[in-house]
Amino acid sequence: MKKFFKSKVGFSISMIIVMILLIFLHDLNALKPLDTAVSFILNPITRGFYSFGLKTASFFEGQGSLEQLEEANQQLQDQINNLLIEKSKLMAQLESYEEIEDQLQFIEEKQFEAVNAQVIGLNSTADSKIFTLNKGSNNGIEEGYPVIIAQGILAGKILAVEPKTAKLQLIVDSGVTVSGEIQNESGSLGVVEGELGLSLKMTLIPQEDSVETDQLIITSGLDINVPRGLLIGQIVKMTTQTGELFQSATVNPVTPLDKINIVSIILP
Repeated sequence: MKKFFKSKVGFSISMIIVMILLIFLHDLNALKPLDTAVSFILNPITRGFYSFGLKTASFFEGQGSLEQLEEANQQLQDQINNLLIEKSKLMAQLESYEEIEDQLQFIEEKQFEAVNAQVIGLNSTADSKIFTLNKGSNNGIEEGYPVIIAQGILAGKILAVEPKTAKLQLIVDSGVTVSGEIQNESGSLGVVEGELGLSLKMTLIPQEDSVETDQLIITSGLDINVPRGLLIGQIVKMTTQTGELFQSATVNPVTPLDKINIVSIILP
């Protein structure tokens, strides 16, 4: 035990002497070569710690920047979506204005009295399409009144009326009829009726009249409340049978009628 204690005391005294000697030598710059060597050995280690610190800081900064970019990108995408929605609304409004302008121009030229209405509903079956309009008897609309689109194209007739709404039945629907006049030299007359919501058929055309395909058919003005000159359709096929008094024609509308939006109801 005494030996161990003596050795510990001796080691401590030796360490004190070494430390005093190192301090003395450092003050005399005698340890400068040793300092340089140690620094040379430790520099790569310190540089590694420094580089690691920079990369760590850059990583966390990058994470923050990525989150900011994602947030900014989402904001831009939301703005783009809002602009697309606004564009769609403006395009729809523009189309409506163009439709109304065409109808008003035709009505003014013909000196008709009319009520503009918008489609607000549709009841579709296998052979018919019944549109609901946002105008009714409060606006002077009655059953049987003709309904036009574009520049005087006959879309159909008013089927039923309520104070604030009305039902429009397309001219191509089964059961809808109107007196027609072919724009040929004879001004051939006949009856135009809808066929299963797809096309039209004109019957009771005098056999002796010369009728050709591509000729247009307009309303003859012989129906109550339906003025003359509304465009019905175009002849695509003639059917003539020997010995018959009349001939018939297959007629197509000049424009699709299943996607109408703005219409005008012609008043007497």
